[in-house]
Amino acid sequence: MASKHNILFVDDDQNVLDGFRRMLRSMQHEWDMNFVNCGQEALSLIAKKNFRVILSRPGVACTAVVGVPPAAEEP
Repeated sequence: MASKHNILFVDDDQNVLDGFRRMLRSMQHEWDMNFVNCGQEALSLIAKKNFRVILSRPGVACTAVVGVPPAAEEP
């Protein structure tokens, strides 16, 4: 069996994460999915695992993950 792709979902809205988890349940045999609700937790996981894909909506969580300085954010 081939190794699973590591996918990280980051969102500060737990309802959004729960929705993704429900929608993608059928992919759990192909993907190793991680769901976190803050950028700091995402950074901690990124330091431990190699993620193929990181999904996040724009905002605080995304900014913390990609390291965009606050002055570069759009109002």
